[in-house]
Amino acid sequence: MAALRELGRLAADLGTPETVPDALPQPLSVSQLQQTLSHEGNLERLRCFMQKLRDGQNVTLAAVGGSITAGSSTTVSKVLSGTFHMKVHHWLQRRYPQAHIRHATAAIPSVFHEGYMEHCLTGHVAQSADLVLLDTPANLCSKCKNEAEPAVGKMTRKAARKARQQQQDEQGRCPMCDEAMSAIELMLRTLFELPRRPAVVFVNAFMWWDLKGPNGWTRRGNSLLGLEGLEFHRQWGHGRHEHMLDELAKYYAAPSVSLRDVIFHDGKATAQFNGMPLDKLYKDRIHPSAGGQTIMAQALIYLFKRTALLQAVDPSSRCGFATPPLPPPMLGDRTRQRMQCLNAHALRKLPGDCAWGLSIADSRRGKGAGMHYLSTDRPGARCQMGVSVQPDEPAARYIGIAYLSTMSGEMGDAHVECPIATSCSCDTVRLQGRAWKQSLQHVRLASLFVNVTRGSTRCDLRFTVTSSENATGARFSIAALVVNPYSERWWFGEWLLRRALSSLAQGHSADEAELGRENAVGWEEQLVG
Repeated sequence: MAALRELGRLAADLGTPETVPDALPQPLSVSQLQQTLSHEGNLERLRCFMQKLRDGQNVTLAAVGGSITAGSSTTVSKVLSGTFHMKVHHWLQRRYPQAHIRHATAAIPSVFHEGYMEHCLTGHVAQSADLVLLDTPANLCSKCKNEAEPAVGKMTRKAARKARQQQQDEQGRCPMCDEAMSAIELMLRTLFELPRRPAVVFVNAFMWWDLKGPNGWTRRGNSLLGLEGLEFHRQWGHGRHEHMLDELAKYYAAPSVSLRDVIFHDGKATAQFNGMPLDKLYKDRIHPSAGGQTIMAQALIYLFKRTALLQAVDPSSRCGFATPPLPPPMLGDRTRQRMQCLNAHALRKLPGDCAWGLSIADSRRGKGAGMHYLSTDRPGARCQMGVSVQPDEPAARYIGIAYLSTMSGEMGDAHVECPIATSCSCDTVRLQGRAWKQSLQHVRLASLFVNVTRGSTRCDLRFTVTSSENATGARFSIAALVVNPYSERWWFGEWLLRRALSSLAQGHSADEAELGRENAVGWEEQLVG
């Protein structure tokens, strides 16, 4: 009888509106909530997550994505309380008070996904994650860029290229988007293979922007300019977007929720949804406001309710046992494009001779909650470490060196060289730890070009600290080394790495709370992202 009452409670709970901050004037109906579920998948991993909550276990919710997840350009607060993932976190904690649910945000704004997934993903996503909410950003793929086409008849080369581009879009072929999708698949597989084999849920927003005109809302009388040209199955005025993601979600049987699926028809016809105008539901044509993020949160909450009901009806027999292996990649194996992302903890464990210590900076999240560094304050101090490389062609490699640069008088410089010429060679590079102007006061990224000797599997680097001109000290701090061990490909800029390292500090704190200090440090050895 108790089991039947619980089933009845969970079934009735599906139709009960949830109290979420920044609610719309009219709450979402059950039909609308059902419409937000674009794909449920097999729910195996999510059912196990819900079982952990019921059992009162400690779990970690991680949010991965772009500017929407990061709360950029929206009417959400700086503490992210208006974001969909924070609203979900608060709801889960209220619903399951017996469990302790940690929250870690690993979002990096203004990033094209084909680059983002290669930026030390496992270095800034909490390794203790049991649930990952994956927001695939607006920058999934830029306009299709094809080879220049010759003039056709009286058409100019530009017009011919545009016609060719439009034809490829209509046929669903967009090389730029195909590359982005392949990158997202590698990111998705990396998330699935985190130590706790987390559940991953796609969270899809929708843009009311077609690359024509300003990003912001422009009024013409009572209508919003430009909505008449938008189509359900096309975004950015080119190619597929959410359709492509749904195919990936279906292939991996991962759940997917959609803001587009529920608001599109009302939004296009009336420029509002459930009593809220579109230009209030969104901050601009790309980023949902706190109200728009509430719809995304309610979609996820409804998914969790359905999963809890299914788990009560038919408990998953796989929970607590080995997770089945992933299927082969849908879009081709890009494993060899994964980067080695070695943060301060991993650097301490590399082979070589380095007695530098670990330091943790403060941040706005609190004392000792900032970035992690391998540091020294002794002039002449040396640190030699061996980085793994693969003996494949080409022999050239780029190694990224992230280091701290501030205007503090105690900061020194460092010279980097390759001391063992028989394994690899490089030109000496000087790293300036003391910034000469305010705009350079942050974590910098230097590129070291090395030539690896054929057959070598290791390249040694040696850092030597020197005093800067007019400096009062010789402190130098290394944040990370990043290397693709297979190729010479150069990949990203320092502004992006800073965001990744900042997210890393939060993810590390979540892991330390759950796994203990020693285990939290251990997972960071030779990170591959």
